[in-house]
Amino acid sequence: MSRQLRRVVQRRLEDDLGGDEEESEDLSEVEKAPAPTFLGLQDSSDESSETSEEIDTSQLEQVLQRARDAEQKEAQKEEEEEEEELDVLLEKLAAGGASGSTSAPRSAVDGPLAVEVPKLNSALEMRQRFGARSLQAAEEDPAPQPRRRWGGAARRPAPTLLQRRLLFGAYSEEWPRPPSFVGGGIGMERREGEDGRDEFTFKYSDAYKALNESYQGILQSHDPNSLALFVGTSGSTHAQALLQLGMICAHTAQPEKAAEFVRRALAVFEAAQLEAFRPAMSQGLARMPYDEEANRPFFNALFRHAQLTHMAACSGTALEVTKLLLQLDPHSDPTCSWLTYDVYALAARDKQGLQALTRLHHSPARLDPSVSEPPPQ
Repeated sequence: MSRQLRRVVQRRLEDDLGGDEEESEDLSEVEKAPAPTFLGLQDSSDESSETSEEIDTSQLEQVLQRARDAEQKEAQKEEEEEEEELDVLLEKLAAGGASGSTSAPRSAVDGPLAVEVPKLNSALEMRQRFGARSLQAAEEDPAPQPRRRWGGAARRPAPTLLQRRLLFGAYSEEWPRPPSFVGGGIGMERREGEDGRDEFTFKYSDAYKALNESYQGILQSHDPNSLALFVGTSGSTHAQALLQLGMICAHTAQPEKAAEFVRRALAVFEAAQLEAFRPAMSQGLARMPYDEEANRPFFNALFRHAQLTHMAACSGTALEVTKLLLQLDPHSDPTCSWLTYDVYALAARDKQGLQALTRLHHSPARLDPSVSEPPPQ
């Protein structure tokens, strides 16, 4: 019996061992086959490769678009530089043609009416009187320059032709850039006057004349909203429209906006001035006939600019602008600036300027341009 039991036990053990081997073989086959979770991972990896390809193509499109924008900016910059070069050539031709004119003797009004160009900038007077951080003078400070990758501040860009011509302060980047005469704006020419002196006068391009006709139609409508729409669209650099809108702001108790529009109107004329205008102005020799219709908006803009700067506690700037007005046409005085210079001089506490202009006011040279001797002391 014991032998039979042993045989039965051995058979059962052999059967059990055989079943384990079959299960191990089945498990090995299962391990060799890929699990469904891994299959999902493989699919997701394929999808990620496809999305990466899509991301690469979108990035490539962005790079190409940036390159196109850069090319457009470079082309626009080249066009502006070409227009500026043409303006410089026209200025040189005009200067060459006027250089042959006979130089008239200096008048007695030239010295007292000579303008100090830095004093035309009201921001400088604000800094001197109130400090750089008061009355928004801190906004005139230059922004911090970006630093290069290898250290050190980046070089400042060279000043443009407009920046070199500015007389009354900085030009905001938010304002539209005034076009040149070739680009449809205003130009300036120098010619010999009746008394043998050189005279400066503005001239309008055909495109500016067309804008001026549209502006005259808006004036006849007496609608300030139409004027504001005109300035906001096609007339953003039309000097007369800017000046008129500034006066509307002044009458509606908006002095800051009024000063901004008048300043923009002056910038249109600054962009048109010849290189010879600044030195002539600093010597008291800049003459401009008021009879020319194209010159009258410049006189009006200067007169309003003097009023607004005086209201902003910059009486020194107002006095210097008034001297420029008197210098342009000292004998006819179309803006009656001889009646306002003393107010600005007293407010600015400029005793010497007040005395010099008062002596000139009572001198015969103020009415007679042929008088060349100095006024009586």
